[in-house]
Amino acid sequence: MANKYLNLAGLQKYDELIKQYIGTADAKAIKYGKIESGILKLYKAENPAEGATPDFSLTLPVTDLSALETKAHAGDIPAGATATTITGYVDEAADAAELAAKTASAVTISQDGLTYTIKQGGNDAANVIGTINIPADMVVTAGAVETYTAGNLPSGVTEPGTYIKLTVANATNDKIYIKVTDLVDVYTAAQSAAQVQITIDQNKVVSAAIVAGSIGATELGTDAVETAKIKDKNVTKAKLADAVQASLDLADTAVQPGDFVAATTAEIEALFA
Repeated sequence: MANKYLNLAGLQKYDELIKQYIGTADAKAIKYGKIESGILKLYKAENPAEGATPDFSLTLPVTDLSALETKAHAGDIPAGATATTITGYVDEAADAAELAAKTASAVTISQDGLTYTIKQGGNDAANVIGTINIPADMVVTAGAVETYTAGNLPSGVTEPGTYIKLTVANATNDKIYIKVTDLVDVYTAAQSAAQVQITIDQNKVVSAAIVAGSIGATELGTDAVETAKIKDKNVTKAKLADAVQASLDLADTAVQPGDFVAATTAEIEALFA
């Protein structure tokens, strides 16, 4: 079975799926919240046990309600009041004070990506009393195959070559460089062989040729054996020198066409099933 690797299209598909996976998980991170003794407590569990330690907590500021106190004496009903009796006005003032207190202490939580903003008493920027930032994982936001020469090596690359460049979704958009030749074993044929010359062309096809004039009496065992007397395609591997056989063995174990196959979209999606 051929080995699988991720080409650029595969990396882009994997990046798309892992973003959805992480985004869904983060959106469900906070499932329950409550306020106790002036402290906002947030939990990742939907029904935390009594006394459970919150995953996030924030101490809320104390609101001074002294300005809302009703200051009146018997017989006085302030202008603008709808009540017609002192008792009715007291109830009206108490209800107004309670509503103002609730409005002043109301807490709202909004989410923008991985940032939760907590506001009290309104929805303006001035009402923000705290934020909770959940750091993003090292998600790849972009990928490309780049070739660098000695004169244009980016930071983090020490030698020329072809690299897979990945951009990470952190605060500084860091770059990760993976040299393509580090992903597979690459074999090259030695040049200027004395007897049998191995060559590997750009399509990874391996071929061997006997160097002209390299087979003599020592190799054949008799001066009577000449090249013209050897039948075409009749020299077997076992008849070659040990060094030549070793070279052919290396060629047989080199990377062959079909050894590596790009993972399909379906195979990548199956990882997230």
